[in-house]
Amino acid sequence: MLKLRITILFLSISFLSFSQKHCTNLESKNNFDQLCGLPLANKYGMVKAVKIVYNLKTDSLYFLNARNYQNHYLFCKHWLNYQNGYGNFLLSNYSNTKNRKYLLANINYFSSLEQYILEISPTDLMSGENINKLISKIRSNSYIEDISLITNTPRLNSLKSKYSSKIRTISPEKIYKEISFQAISKYSSIGRLRFIDDIKSQINDISENDIIVIKDSPAYLPIVKGIITTNFQTPLSHISILGQNRKIPICAFRNALKSDKLRKLEGQRVEFSVNSEKYFIRKCKTIEQIKEKEKIILKHNIDLDSLVDIDYIEHNSSIFCGSKAANFGELNKISKKANFKTPENAFVIPFYFYNEHIKKSKSLDLIKKLLSLNINNMELENEYLMKIKTRIKKTQVNPKLIKNIENKLLRSNTYTKFRFRSSTNAEDIVGFSGAGLYKSKTAKLGSNKKTIEAAIKKVWASTWSKEAYYERKYYNIDQHNVFMGILVHRSFPNERVNGVAITKNIYRKHSNGYLVNAQLGDENVVDAKSGINCDQFICFPSQSNRIYKNKTVIDLITYSSLNDNHLVMYENEIQNLADQLFIIQNHFKYKYSKPHFTKMAYDIEFKIDGPNRQLYIKQIRPYNN
Repeated sequence: MLKLRITILFLSISFLSFSQKHCTNLESKNNFDQLCGLPLANKYGMVKAVKIVYNLKTDSLYFLNARNYQNHYLFCKHWLNYQNGYGNFLLSNYSNTKNRKYLLANINYFSSLEQYILEISPTDLMSGENINKLISKIRSNSYIEDISLITNTPRLNSLKSKYSSKIRTISPEKIYKEISFQAISKYSSIGRLRFIDDIKSQINDISENDIIVIKDSPAYLPIVKGIITTNFQTPLSHISILGQNRKIPICAFRNALKSDKLRKLEGQRVEFSVNSEKYFIRKCKTIEQIKEKEKIILKHNIDLDSLVDIDYIEHNSSIFCGSKAANFGELNKISKKANFKTPENAFVIPFYFYNEHIKKSKSLDLIKKLLSLNINNMELENEYLMKIKTRIKKTQVNPKLIKNIENKLLRSNTYTKFRFRSSTNAEDIVGFSGAGLYKSKTAKLGSNKKTIEAAIKKVWASTWSKEAYYERKYYNIDQHNVFMGILVHRSFPNERVNGVAITKNIYRKHSNGYLVNAQLGDENVVDAKSGINCDQFICFPSQSNRIYKNKTVIDLITYSSLNDNHLVMYENEIQNLADQLFIIQNHFKYKYSKPHFTKMAYDIEFKIDGPNRQLYIKQIRPYNN
């Protein structure tokens, strides 16, 4: 009885101790769990974090309760009586100067790795000496003896030699390779759980009410209620973008195919949801309320019957040439005063020419019959789609149009290859990106195979691909009003780097930073071959905050596996990219939203090209999340 009372008393004291706002000693994993919250940024799944503050003057270490302190500053202000304001706090305590009072960090626990990892902010210039001091203090004031420092910036990588003898380090890409879970699209749904062995051969057998488990990373996904894949994704892969657009739950789970829990639910109706830390799945007990989507009517103007040079294209031009071309026109205007270029020799082929070709090919009657079907009959729909595309491709393009295009291309004395890019009124718009749905083709002057006519017909025909048709149908887009324009510009046969950026820090709410994926040459950055990683990092524009001025801040997630674990861009190139993205974002916020909606994000494609490694921006569209 006495032993029981002592145990209860001990547990009561422990509970009281860790219901407090902070402590100076961390005695057990249970104590850690009582204090922990989310990490600095949700770049990885299944991670819990405890914030720490080390007072350099008093040699005191504090472990903070995440429920009481959302950031380090609040603790220093309310408990340590810091009175110089938030801006000065960041400037002095992320520096490497004598004015620094505190060392600030997170202790992250990765449950799938069973490892404790120290993380400091990528903006922090903490010296190797202070890093040593901080880790030593953690070891002496807690049960944690085995802790690694994540080298999540180029600066920390360069400091390795100063502290590697005393401190074990771990690279971001090692964490990325070893974690077992990744949240891709954080939503909830109800559907039938199915394991799909080969998505290409089984695609016509997949129902829109299925939640599928796959091992592939296909460029296009059928309409489904959710996805669990064994392949980790970049945030800008087609799977990630489609998940965000469709608002369906998607996650990567390396052991999904071997999971007994999932196998037991195979074929059953389940509830499936994904959050930053893990996924939840269980047998469904409720009835899903299906909300009918509002019909989307697309605007169009088919009266403009001439080619238009890019200098005359602006945001409002989308009504006759599509959003991709219209957005490109705005980028072209910005580039005149900024430190980037848009691809040369650009012009657009308006909707008028597509519409004339559709009528000439006698495809219009087939389109009307397809869209008048009253029942869902995929076999019949696919038959119509195939006939429409065949007629478009077999019908000769107006010879006068071909001659006018050829004359424009011949004005260039530098380039012989040109890219013909889709620009419909059903892509690159708010609420519907259309990523990966339409074709872009290359034409080469003087070639008998890569002709101007072949490129145009393939782009026009892709308007009625199965992927595009069913995706538009899913969004309840009125497909009677879909028109294809074409953006033409010189191609990039030998680019040094290609990449995609999101003008938002998707891993940390209300925080600065742009997410970038970059890769060598023309290797696909959004749907890479299995086993190939690209650079993934967050960069920060110097204009956005005093703390980033005169710094190049790069928060690393993974290195390119094609570049011997080195960044494919130089640090000054990354900083210039971040600064140009800031300029572009601020320009477009007035085009897509009211001026005070400053946080709208954009999905931007870029290249580094030529011996001078010139930055080119080639596409921008709203990031629909």
